Amino acid sequence: GDFAEAVLMGCQAAGIHTAIETSGACSWSTLERLLPYTDLVLYDIKLVDDDAHRRWVGASNRTILDNAARLARRGAEVQVRVPLIPGITDTDSNLRAIFDLMSDWGLSSVALLPYNEAAGAKYEWLDLPYSLNAQGQPREALEAMRRMGLEAGLDVVIG
Repeated sequence: GDFAEAVLMGCQAAGIHTAIETSGACSWSTLERLLPYTDLVLYDIKLVDDDAHRRWVGASNRTILDNAARLARRGAEVQVRVPLIPGITDTDSNLRAIFDLMSDWGLSSVALLPYNEAAGAKYEWLDLPYSLNAQGQPREALEAMRRMGLEAGLDVVIG
């Protein structure tokens, strides 16, 4: 809101490169307000399938996908970031769907974020249940995902 806008505005006025990181699960007006003062939008997309998104995230992804498309239409500099959750977001079908949407929208930069096996410890510290007992993707699997993105015409980084 107001604070983020003021900080971004001040940074740009001082010649400091600005970026925001968002899941896009907010009103378009919130993002739109920050755009004039934002050089780069780091935009998380987890799942394209709305039913899967509801199951794993607990809410629809319609606003998230709509906002990503709007950012692209506005010509914003966007890097899509995909947290790779084993068997959930790192599947070929989900990654292909994300890459296809990016191509449709005219976005070309994607960061694949390997699963962090230490994630469960954060839940433990907060005394919260953590049911995902997964291991990070092997280097070969990450490379195959990167190649899939490159074949879709995208600029792909891992990490």
